Amino acid sequence: VAFYSFLTYFATSMGTITLAAHQ
Repeated sequence: VAFYSFLTYFATSMGTITLAAHQ
């Protein structure tokens, strides 16, 4: 569960960074 949570957090973080980079 902890690994899945970390994976989700990492994916969200990367998504935010990518979105910010496109701004």
